[in-house]
Amino acid sequence: MKILFIGGTGRLSTDVAKLSLKKEYEVYLLTRGSKERKKFIDKNYKMIYADIRNSVECKEKLKGKYFDVIIDFLTYDKNQLNNTLDIIAGHYNQYIFISSATVYEKRLEEEIISEKTKVGNEKWDYAYKKYECEEEIHKYYKNKKDLHYTIIRPYVTYNETRVPYPLVPQDSSMEYSIIYRILNNKKIPVIKNNNLITTITNTKDFALGVVGLFQNKESYGEVFHITSDEVVNWEQVIDIIGEYYNKKIDKTFFSIDEFSQKYPLYLPILSGDKGHQMRFTNEKIKRVVKDFNCKILLKDGIEEVINFYENNKQFQKIDYYWYGRIDRICKDQKEIKFPNKNERFKYNLGYHLVPDFIYKILRKVRVIK
Repeated sequence: MKILFIGGTGRLSTDVAKLSLKKEYEVYLLTRGSKERKKFIDKNYKMIYADIRNSVECKEKLKGKYFDVIIDFLTYDKNQLNNTLDIIAGHYNQYIFISSATVYEKRLEEEIISEKTKVGNEKWDYAYKKYECEEEIHKYYKNKKDLHYTIIRPYVTYNETRVPYPLVPQDSSMEYSIIYRILNNKKIPVIKNNNLITTITNTKDFALGVVGLFQNKESYGEVFHITSDEVVNWEQVIDIIGEYYNKKIDKTFFSIDEFSQKYPLYLPILSGDKGHQMRFTNEKIKRVVKDFNCKILLKDGIEEVINFYENNKQFQKIDYYWYGRIDRICKDQKEIKFPNKNERFKYNLGYHLVPDFIYKILRKVRVIK
């Protein structure tokens, strides 16, 4: 079986690609070739270096190639979707779109979500754009009897490089910042909501479900979420990190409104998703993929994350602007050390509440790196 990954080296896709190779599929990766992600490329992958947003470049690179499955990890809105569908036309049998379980329009906290739960979450732009993509896909394939599609909705899904906690920097390459705070005995923000239950899934388990849908006739034209059945809460993530380092976590509790007022960037994420109880029934994926079963407990998965950062210092990046904001929000006065003046400047911008859009402008014009 020939599989083309649009992506393949990201947090969600790396273990799916690895498992595909383990099953002796012919694995192709279409990627721009980031130096940082090179570590996650197996020598047995067949690489296609191109930018999926560049139609001319991609069409040239895909000439004469045909795949049993194309799986798309890099589409986030309708314009990108239409561009990708145009690029891959005539090159595949099954298209798998990676959507998001945040598309569900959850109404009751105690609700257990199934694929029949209403979709169209308008509280978070990211979630709503994924929903719009799903709607576009249903329309696109309606009269294409010779082509097949499958939609997959992951929820919070982490691999060794991701710290699955909602109040980390929004630059995903700097999530180590929360571990760094714990190591330095800094206050950690926690959303108080009676220990709300959520779902956190390891990508190795997620991969079992995804690969089981490749060329699976029961998956054609269907939608699946793929999540763990383990009952957890957000505090467990930081508690596990604290236990690993023998650190007592200094927690500062906020309601969604309290934290969002102090850091408005997080309002859509919290009000539209992470501030609510999220549990799922996985009956559908288990019925279609018989060997799907989530075995990796949160405790073991988080320890894998910690070990990765301990052994790969180059990924230990700190977002000092975010760090300053959190210090101000948590009223944390403990002194910290800075590697250089530039990072101290970023911290002071965050601590003194320079709005995020001004910070982005300063970075764009290279006032700060």
